[in-house]
Parts: sequence; structure tokens; C-alpha cells
Amino acid sequence: MGNLSNFVSQSNGNANTLGGHSSQYFIDNGGWGLNWIVKNSNYTASDGEGIIADTSSSAFTITLPASPSVGFQIKIAQGAKPFSVNNLTIGRNGNTIMGLSEDLIMNVDDSSVELVFDGSDWRIV
Repeated sequence: MGNLSNFVSQSNGNANTLGGHSSQYFIDNGGWGLNWIVKNSNYTASDGEGIIADTSSSAFTITLPASPSVGFQIKIAQGAKPFSVNNLTIGRNGNTIMGLSEDLIMNVDDSSVELVFDGSDWRIV
């Protein structure tokens, strides 16, 4: 299917491509009632977290939970420095993301990603 960066949504509402097809993927759902935190270095996410990833100093990795349950949800948004300057890696931690066995590299400015675990795979919603 291709590179996972094709699944990432832009928070400004611009369209991205998915398998070569242009589509709208940004969904504003009011933050799902997540607990928001700011991170600027390697971190392992937990269910129900909204993470503002501040890559001002350097690129780093946010690792998804190793043993998630159905319905675990995590949202990650860009902080002060654009992801194109210092990329953010979302480590899959043994599970797949959108059916792919690769980490997600966030390198699109003004982007965010919402992930929900469906029991066997992290899905981008």
C-alpha cells in the first residue's frame, strides 16, 4: 500500500493522498476528551492521551503501547517546531499501523494523527 506518511492528516484541513487517491482525512472530533500533555523527547504513550510533540530541539520517537486493548486511542499533534524540520517517529511497538509493519514518520507541517486500536491493528481515523 505504501508509506504510512500517506495516511497522516493535516490539521489545516488540506487533502492528503492515500494509495494515490486524494481524500480528506482530518476529522475534528473535539479531542475525544483526551488528557493533553507536551513531550519533547522519547516517550511511550498511554491510552487516552493527546500528545503535543515539540520537536524544537530534535527529532524523537513516541512509542505506542505494547499491549493495547480494543478501543485504545491516542492523538498526536505538532508542537512549536514544524515536523519537516525535526521529524517525529511514531513507534509501532510490535503492532501494525494501518496494516503495515513500519513506524510512522511524521514529516508534514501542521499535521496531526489520531490512532485507535481495533484489536489487531492501529487504525488512523
